[in-house]
Amino acid sequence: YNELKTKFDKIVGFCNKTKKFIEIHSDGTFTNISKDDLVLTYDSHYIFKDNNSFSLFTPKPSSFIRNWLNDPQKKTYDDITFIPSTEDTPPRLFNTFMKGFFVEYFNPEMITNADHDDLNIILNHIKELTSDGSVLSTEMYDYVLDWLAHLFQHPTERMNQMIIFKSGEGIGKTMFIDFIGSMMAHDNKEKFLLKVSDPDKEVFASFNDRIDGKMLVCFEELSKNNRFYDLLKDFITRDSAILNAKYQQPRLAKLFYRVMATTNNENCIQVSDTNRRFVPIESKREKLNIHEIQALVKAFKNPVAKKLFYNALLKRDISSRDFNDFPKSELYNRLLNISNDPVKSFIIDYFNIDRTFPQYKNDDYIAEKNFYTDYIEYCTEYKFSYINRRDFFIRVSSIGECFKSTYHGKKQIKIIAFDFIHVRNYLRKRGYKINNGLDSGNGTDYTDDEEEETDQTNFDI
Repeated sequence: YNELKTKFDKIVGFCNKTKKFIEIHSDGTFTNISKDDLVLTYDSHYIFKDNNSFSLFTPKPSSFIRNWLNDPQKKTYDDITFIPSTEDTPPRLFNTFMKGFFVEYFNPEMITNADHDDLNIILNHIKELTSDGSVLSTEMYDYVLDWLAHLFQHPTERMNQMIIFKSGEGIGKTMFIDFIGSMMAHDNKEKFLLKVSDPDKEVFASFNDRIDGKMLVCFEELSKNNRFYDLLKDFITRDSAILNAKYQQPRLAKLFYRVMATTNNENCIQVSDTNRRFVPIESKREKLNIHEIQALVKAFKNPVAKKLFYNALLKRDISSRDFNDFPKSELYNRLLNISNDPVKSFIIDYFNIDRTFPQYKNDDYIAEKNFYTDYIEYCTEYKFSYINRRDFFIRVSSIGECFKSTYHGKKQIKIIAFDFIHVRNYLRKRGYKINNGLDSGNGTDYTDDEEEETDQTNFDI
């Protein structure tokens, strides 16, 4: 009986919290079953075919399972939890992480040149996913590898940055997400991976227990939605949640998942100049041909290549990596401009062009009337609704304290004074792509005591 009990305790245990039995399967999954179902399954199970008659805990000889049910020393858990660590589980808790990630415990018997070739295919695919043809492509490639390294090096820590892969159809975005899932659980990739196609029903609904025990949540075909945007920001950074499952009591759970997204949409997410969560990455790769797909599928299914990629991620030094400081891609800048209100968009476009301004007390300036006229023309060209002059200048004066309204000359013409280079640097520090240029201070200097013999058109640029 004790020999059988030692083996049986490894696959079945009783949970005091749920009052059900936990049955562990060979594929790394588990189910909660009732006492009746447990007896039905194991009363005459083949594992007891040689000896299935005991009376240690029953009044008369009975099957092993009936004795085990009455055994005060049977395997018992106080509760069920999820902690992505095989070492940090508190005693008497059943950790659904169980053996851990597949790539952790899988040890190949041998490694061939073909396995290394598959690893190179995997690495090259990530390069293609992160290449927009700009000088930032290498930085973005390294950022994604470090992001993945964090998942496997520090699975119990939160990651507050969401990677968004944007491209045309058919370049292997979803295949790559599935590959990461298979690194965690091999053929049972959905154990730690949740792919979301309908957020309102799948993660933001009343019943939200699907996120429990997940290490990667991927939003498929992400598109801009203002209401969804606020929910998504919280979803990325929260470290716990009240989980609601049908016919069960709500419970507080700690969360460890990372978030990714795939999309074909240009306007896929709202990005502000204080953004620290969303990392948009664009690929210019063309659609894969059949031979490229076959090679990629073979590499992604190769368990040895998964192990080699995992080992490469473990070797990456990410101790000094600040994930808040990510490369600002061309896509990021386009989203930043799209997401801005018309006043901010006007300021960005206006100061992204080298201009010459007249000087006043070591500052550049432009007449308020002309500046507002330029703003209206900008809104008209891009079909934006424009605000009145008073609100416009209130909004302009709030942008980084870069602008100030004052009066100039004996005619007391109202102007907006600023430092052209200071404005550019401010916008650049906020993440906007601003061209490098020279200072504009080659206009005419005036003082309050100097008479201007010009009419209003002299303030035009």
